[in-house]
Amino acid sequence: MGKILRKIIRKTIRKIISKTSRISFDSLNNEKQSEVLLIDENYSNIQDKNLPFKCSTLDLRKFYVKCIPLNIFIYIIDREAFKTLYLRKIFSKFDAKIIIAHHLSAPSIINDDLFHNKIFLVYQIFGVSQSIIESYKKRKCDYFLSFNAHQSKLFKEKIIGKILVSGSISSNFKSAKEVKKTRSNVYKKIVYISEYRGWDRPDQDFLVKNLNLSCNSLGYKLDVALMSSRRDKKKKLSPQLELGYFRSLDVDLPYEKIDSWVKASNADLIISIQSNLGYELFSHKKKVLFVCENKPYFLGEKSDLLWLPKPDLELLKSRIFELVELNNKSWQIHLENNYTEYLTGDPDNKVLFGLIDKVLSEQHMTDNHVCFK
Repeated sequence: MGKILRKIIRKTIRKIISKTSRISFDSLNNEKQSEVLLIDENYSNIQDKNLPFKCSTLDLRKFYVKCIPLNIFIYIIDREAFKTLYLRKIFSKFDAKIIIAHHLSAPSIINDDLFHNKIFLVYQIFGVSQSIIESYKKRKCDYFLSFNAHQSKLFKEKIIGKILVSGSISSNFKSAKEVKKTRSNVYKKIVYISEYRGWDRPDQDFLVKNLNLSCNSLGYKLDVALMSSRRDKKKKLSPQLELGYFRSLDVDLPYEKIDSWVKASNADLIISIQSNLGYELFSHKKKVLFVCENKPYFLGEKSDLLWLPKPDLELLKSRIFELVELNNKSWQIHLENNYTEYLTGDPDNKVLFGLIDKVLSEQHMTDNHVCFK
C-alpha cells in the first residue's frame, strides 16, 4: 500500500512540476529528421512559413529533466561542464544540420563541443550597444546575419565566422506581405509606437499628450501601434489595459486586432521613443521621427530632422508638420544620402533562405529541395 501511495505522490508531483513553464519532462525522442533547428523561440517567424525543408523548434528556456547528466555532482564541481553535457544531450536528439539562434541567446550556448557537423547560424534581432557586441569577443559561429552594414563592421571585430547583412528577419517577412493602404486620405495619419509595459512612464505620458495636442492642432489623426498587438508581447500584456492607459491620456482609440508593424507601416509618419520596431521600420525606409533624450545610435555625432531630444509642444508640432509634408521621394533621397549603412530591408529574407538552401544542398540533406533563389 505504501509503495502505491508513494508512486501516486511522485506522479502527482511530476504533473504539478510539468505544468510550470521552466521544467519539461519531454524526452525529445521524436525530433529526428529535422533539417533546421530553431532555438530562437520562433522570434524570426520562420516556422510559420510554408517551408521546403523540415524544421523543428527547441525552447532552451525550459529545463529538460530527462536530459540532465547522470553525474549530477558535476554541477557542484564545474557548472560549465555540466551545462555542456546537458546541452550536448539535448542537441543529440536532433539530426538538424543547421541550428538557428538569435543574438541574445547565442552567446550563452556557443561552444565548439556542441555543434560538430552542424552549421550554427546566428541572426541579430535589433541594433545593439557596444557592451553586447563585446560579449561576442572571440565567439565562434559559422554565419552571423547582422541588422545592418554598420553593425556588421562592429561585429567583424569580435566574431569568428562569416558575417552577412540581412536586416531584421522578422520584419523582412512583414515587409514582403505589407498591406496596402485602404484608409481615406481625408486625414494624415500619425502612428505612435507604444512603449507600454504596464507601469508608469512619465516620458511617454508627456510625449503622448503633446502628440495628441499637435495632431489635433494640425488636423492629423493620431493612432497607436499597441505593444500588446506585437506577437512576442500578446501573452504578456493586456490590450484592454493598454487601451485604457492611452484613453486616459485622451487618445481616442478603438480596439483593432491589427499587427503593430502593419498599422505603423501604413502611417504618414511614425513616432518612436527608441522602440526596436521604430528602428526596423526606419531600416525599411519608413518615415520615422525618434523623440528621445538619447540620440539614436545611427546618428553618430550629427543631428537630423528625424530626431528630437525633447517633446516640446511647439517644436514637436513643427517637426511633425515638416516631415508629414515632406514628399516621399525627398525622404528616400535624404535616407540614401545619409543612412545607406542602416537601410537593410530584405523582403522574403532571400539572404537567410539562400544561405539555408546553399548549406542543405552542399550537405546533400534533401533529394527534392526547392531552391529559394
